[in-house]
Amino acid sequence: HSAPEVYRFDDFMKTNITLRWAIEGLLPVSGSMVIFGRPGVGKSTFALRLGMALALGKERFLQWPIITRQKVLFVSLEMQHYEVKEFFKDMEIPEDEQQQLQEQFFIWPIGNAYPFDTPDQQLELLKFIKLYGIELVIIDSLSLSMYGSVKDDDDIKRLNSFLNEDVRKELKCSY
Repeated sequence: HSAPEVYRFDDFMKTNITLRWAIEGLLPVSGSMVIFGRPGVGKSTFALRLGMALALGKERFLQWPIITRQKVLFVSLEMQHYEVKEFFKDMEIPEDEQQQLQEQFFIWPIGNAYPFDTPDQQLELLKFIKLYGIELVIIDSLSLSMYGSVKDDDDIKRLNSFLNEDVRKELKCSY
């Protein structure tokens, strides 16, 4: 990859590049976001509801306006198939929304550690993004998405390199 161009200030400000929002003030199109907190506080629920709101093209997600409806892939590493299904049943999603989610929301219920910092799993994720036209990948959870430790800078850099270069930059997909 080549380095970006160097601009003089005024030339930089005149470039025809603007930030596009998926969720205004929260998640840019082709952006990244990390949700963190103690176990059991509702990170998975928050992430699922955020993904569903984007997939449905709702007007808002909590207090934030949704600007760009997106196709979403929810990668469940923490919960197994039956657990994710139970999660959705408990939400009592209306029938009309279920029909919209059929076209816009995809679930990959892996249910165990699946390291996206290794080439085989990277290729599989990239294949699904391309196949279904995914615009946002939600990975639940970060610690299960890598061989290394979330506390090790080099391990995190390896995963972020893949997510930022291949997922965001090349495929224009948020995560």
